[in-house]
Amino acid sequence: SATVLKVNENEAHSLAFNNDPAAVKARVQNNKWLMETIERQGYTLDQIVGVSGEENSLTLYAL
Repeated sequence: SATVLKVNENEAHSLAFNNDPAAVKARVQNNKWLMETIERQGYTLDQIVGVSGEENSLTLYAL
C-alpha cells in the first residue's frame, strides 16, 4: 500500500537530505500503480518531494 502525506516547506527541505526529489519522481512516474494512488489521494507527481518505507508499504511526501 502507499499513502501520501502533506508536508510543509521546512519538512520538505529536511526530506531533501534523505531523498533526491528528481530521482523519487522518476521512480514514481514509471510506476502506474503509484501514480494512480497519488492522483486518487488528490496529489500530482510535481508535488512529491520524498518517500520512505519499503516496497509493500510506502509513504510518499507531497508539498
